[in-house]
Amino acid sequence: FAPQGAVSMLVATMQASEADPEAHRRLAEALMASRRAREAAKELERAADLYMEQGRNVKAASVLVQAVQFAGGPANLDPALLEKLRQALFLGVLEPGAADVLAAAQEVAPRRDLPAVCEARAHVLKGEIEKARITLQPVLAGNPEDLLALAVMVEIHLASGQSEAARALLADMLVRPDVPGWLAQHLNHLRDSLSS
Repeated sequence: FAPQGAVSMLVATMQASEADPEAHRRLAEALMASRRAREAAKELERAADLYMEQGRNVKAASVLVQAVQFAGGPANLDPALLEKLRQALFLGVLEPGAADVLAAAQEVAPRRDLPAVCEARAHVLKGEIEKARITLQPVLAGNPEDLLALAVMVEIHLASGQSEAARALLADMLVRPDVPGWLAQHLNHLRDSLSS
């Protein structure tokens, strides 16, 4: 157990550096050592938010994996935190360490198609359009409504010069009520790129 004084000292330090994700991570570890798992998971979520604001999605995903572990599994967490984990993994596919963090995420909060979707997105971003299509095909065959797979399909259409197909798929996706806010923002960015 971390002594209560150590937690109090970390809280004071963290308050002085509220925008530092590492301060939140260190506080989370002290809270966990004091068996305050719920509070620790919240601090890790705050750290992840700050990492994502900095564009460090893989680091955000890494601390979110730690939050799942601290909470004792995905069933003990707010579904929004798990969605944030998917977001960080999806957006950070080309960042160093992405594959390792994705593997760790799959161990603590498995999502059947997420590895293939992330792999397909990485192929698109590297300009490997045919590899992306091949990787994504089984995902969409098994679940034609998979939102992340459909988003990658939009990116495939854009990368291969099929702007009308991209525009049509974007129009369909952007009116769906089940599209998370972060994904709608990403899709709107893609739509805006068609106009410019």
